[in-house]
Amino acid sequence: MLMILFFHTDVYYNNDVLIPYQMYVHNALATFFLISGYLFFLKGDISFKKRLTSIFKRLIIPYFVFTTIIMGIKVLLRNENFDVLEILSGNASWFVSTLIVIELLFTIIYNRFKLPALLLFIISITFLIISVYVTLPGILSVIPIAMVFFSIGMIWNYFSSKITINNKYCNILTITSCILISIIKVIEYHNGMTMTMYYVNISNWALFFTDSLLFMPIIILLSKYVSRINFINYIGRNSLYYYFMCGGIPYLVSLSIKKICDFNQYNIPLFIITYIIVVCITTVVVSCITKILNR
Repeated sequence: MLMILFFHTDVYYNNDVLIPYQMYVHNALATFFLISGYLFFLKGDISFKKRLTSIFKRLIIPYFVFTTIIMGIKVLLRNENFDVLEILSGNASWFVSTLIVIELLFTIIYNRFKLPALLLFIISITFLIISVYVTLPGILSVIPIAMVFFSIGMIWNYFSSKITINNKYCNILTITSCILISIIKVIEYHNGMTMTMYYVNISNWALFFTDSLLFMPIIILLSKYVSRINFINYIGRNSLYYYFMCGGIPYLVSLSIKKICDFNQYNIPLFIITYIIVVCITTVVVSCITKILNR
């Protein structure tokens, strides 16, 4: 989630991007959907009613509350129109609305029909192939992609408890993944490829999925170390609240910094300071929200 916060700060501060989108953003998004699938399966045989209640409390209510507040801020600061349809259609925060739809779909399929994770993956791949040839509007276009990563997360959870990989082989796999993903990033950047998940703009599907999945061993290895850091754990537990803040705090902080300091679009030291301030303020705001909600 820190990478997503970095991207939004980059966009608002530089009015452009310092680090190209294809270098890391789609990796962060794919990883989040994958981890969401892992955690979904981790919950085991929770009743259909409890799953729906959880989705409503964790995702649906926060979506409408935060998107309404953020849109209200944009109306005041940018003189934009308050677009209710944008909120209702899910476009106000496509990432969260996509997660809502996927969790609802998988709750119905998994809890009602008891389909195994592998079959859910096959269903997801089928939807993805169809979506490549059929143009879907808005968030519907990204749902099949997110479903694939979500189902891979479920499969990962299922097999992680049954297969133990020696640390030596795990390290070799991670190093190999780092080398291969570096090569792929060079290819993507050199050829000007786009890897945008929302409003699907993907130049090469094979590279997109290879790139995204090679990122998984790296995340698994990193998680073993960063899990000891309380701050990282805190962000992980409250990642959705951090995501909602991406639409407001990076914009407000960047706007303030530009007015206070002599703005230079690619002033890297000042941008880093801006990003640190964004992370600190976001953490304080999220902390206040979680205390109010007694989480």
